[in-house]
Amino acid sequence: MTSDESKSIYHLIEFIYQDTPYRYTNWTEDFEGYSSDPAIEVDTGTLTGTLQEEEATLSMPRDSFFESLLPQGQYPKVRIRVAELVFNAQGQLEAQSSLFRGVVFQVIQNSDGLASRVSVECLSEKSLLDVPLGIPLLRECPWRFTGRGCDATGSNFEYETVVSSIDKTNRIVTLSNVPTTVQAQPSVGELVDQPTPDQWFTNGSIKVGGVLVPILYWTSDVPGAFYVGLLPPDDWVGETAALKAGCLNTVEACEERLTDTRTFCGIGKEIPSYTPQFETGGN
Repeated sequence: MTSDESKSIYHLIEFIYQDTPYRYTNWTEDFEGYSSDPAIEVDTGTLTGTLQEEEATLSMPRDSFFESLLPQGQYPKVRIRVAELVFNAQGQLEAQSSLFRGVVFQVIQNSDGLASRVSVECLSEKSLLDVPLGIPLLRECPWRFTGRGCDATGSNFEYETVVSSIDKTNRIVTLSNVPTTVQAQPSVGELVDQPTPDQWFTNGSIKVGGVLVPILYWTSDVPGAFYVGLLPPDDWVGETAALKAGCLNTVEACEERLTDTRTFCGIGKEIPSYTPQFETGGN
């Protein structure tokens, strides 16, 4: 319990173990099923309300419940919820709020040299998640090229070619009539002819008769060769193929294709890599 001249603060503490609740309070009397122990102390540190992992430490009575936990090491199976009660100077309940939720990760006996107490250390529920919280400040745009969110129009990035050969050993499809110049698509203005940029077709696709094969890599140094993720059938050779450009999802690729990056959504592009404050996907 903590207090000042006008308010008193107590806690409701609930442990859940094997679907059974164990309830305690440091109020001076039992409260709605919570057993009173005024010696209970709750330390949650500074709760910032951010995405950081948070911890709590509680001084609890060494009763039969905690005695059952000490030899078993079953702490991750014990969940904890702590609520805060605020009473005004007249002893009326003024506010009740959730203070902490998480799991017990350690129970220490003989806390502070007292055989009758245990120290219970807990981690917040955020520590149990398998993924980091927050928005990743990556430099890559999440939009699919020519898809929803992207300003690029698919028909402006498709080219008619012919399948010349299929190298199954190296997973290379060779096309003829690959364009040596392409048109950028400014959001404002007219289309502009320019030499085909390097990796223009990386992450693009080759389609014949409704069957689509993804392009894993392409370079302007060998313009007819396309390294593919899936091997097309042999009867593709000699067929007309729809070749679609791809995108590396970088701001530079966006500028090449659109000359306007207003829909680029790699929000970490302006943050230097590995600063003390931020970490991005750059090198």
